[in-house]
Amino acid sequence: YYCIYGSKVPTGQEEMDHFYSKIIPRQIEHYRETLENVTFDQIAFGGGTPTIADAKQLEELYQRIPCFEDIPVKATEASPATISDQHMKLFKKYGFTYVSMGVQSLSERILKIQNRLIVEKDQLKNICTQLNKLGIISNLDLIFFLETGRIEDLEQGKQDLYELMSYIRPISITIHSNYKSVKTIEKQRGMLNVIKGAMENYPEYQCVNSLLQD
Repeated sequence: YYCIYGSKVPTGQEEMDHFYSKIIPRQIEHYRETLENVTFDQIAFGGGTPTIADAKQLEELYQRIPCFEDIPVKATEASPATISDQHMKLFKKYGFTYVSMGVQSLSERILKIQNRLIVEKDQLKNICTQLNKLGIISNLDLIFFLETGRIEDLEQGKQDLYELMSYIRPISITIHSNYKSVKTIEKQRGMLNVIKGAMENYPEYQCVNSLLQD
């Protein structure tokens, strides 16, 4: 419910197959001339979750994209509920450098409120560990202020962040503020202070947000 984009549950495998075997290939063909004549530095899949498709379907798409293997930086979004060993091997095979997964919160209560699939912490840790071993940057997204949208939600965000840094250990963590809740100076300052404190406890993480510089 937090997401700004519309989404649709597929009616079944037939609809999924049609989307990946007909609709997207048709769009790739429409832009083939551009794809063949422009040298791209990077490519990103997602805003939506590509890993709802199986690895074979994704590979068929990669093979359709002109000069795909020559693009040096490849990134994809994934769902921790659907990413598989086959997906991760595929990303390694095609030189992906970055996989981002939306965790949003580690609280089962909040995830149920948000109609979000629940993934166990050990599973998240295992996925990040596998990606890290493959030389792929693992990123997990958190969203603060998801429960009530008020300042009292900050404690859960803090717990989630510390859990990610201390146990799950992705290479990268991206932190958002719930766009549906009203932004206030108090909430933004509180979130920044939580991040500062977390980095003091886990100095191996480096912040790249200029707002946190002294």
